[in-house]
Amino acid sequence: MVDYISQNNPDFQNGKDVNDEQIDWSAVGEQAQKIMTPEQYDLFTHVEPLDSKFSRTMQKVDRAINAIVTGSNQAPGAAPAR
Repeated sequence: MVDYISQNNPDFQNGKDVNDEQIDWSAVGEQAQKIMTPEQYDLFTHVEPLDSKFSRTMQKVDRAINAIVTGSNQAPGAAPAR
């Protein structure tokens, strides 16, 4: 799984540390499904600790907040970015 996470992280592929905000969890899941039993995959995709650095849920929350902040930094009267 560590290999799948690192393979699907642009920063790591460029020689940097793994950036938890850039993990492509969809791609990791596709690769994980090939090696896991259905029960393992169900657990992998439905249970995660929120205090984990590599949390899919927290990544989604962070991306949503960043989009809101970016949208609020636009010129007054401009439509939010989509």
